[in-house]
Amino acid sequence: MQQMTKDPGPEGSHIPGMPQTTMDQIKQQLLMCIEREPMRNTQKKVCDAVGQLAVNLLAHNLQAWPELGPFILGATSGGNPQLHEAAFTILNALAEFIAEKWCVHAPSLGLMRLHANRRTHEHEILRCRTCLSPP
Repeated sequence: MQQMTKDPGPEGSHIPGMPQTTMDQIKQQLLMCIEREPMRNTQKKVCDAVGQLAVNLLAHNLQAWPELGPFILGATSGGNPQLHEAAFTILNALAEFIAEKWCVHAPSLGLMRLHANRRTHEHEILRCRTCLSPP
């Protein structure tokens, strides 16, 4: 798995000589494992691996894992709390990557306010570090 999360080689393959069909099967199996894994801690580790792999793949090609978005949306909209958690674990791994991509396309997102009430505390996100740094 560590080899697959490294930067791709010149042909776009993460493991030299690995056919794209094999990489596609690995991605599909990882998503199926998340859906079927009953043990929370094992599922979380798979989600972390999916997040790392996704960041690496999507950094080079935003279309590299077209099944991931629908998977996350399906997991968050279904009635399974464990899948909700899995989807948010993947999104957590993708958060910085997503913020960087959004800031490039929408500089107005540089200052955001997010209010989330947790009991009596209000948390604010005042700035997106990536967006405010000079080019």
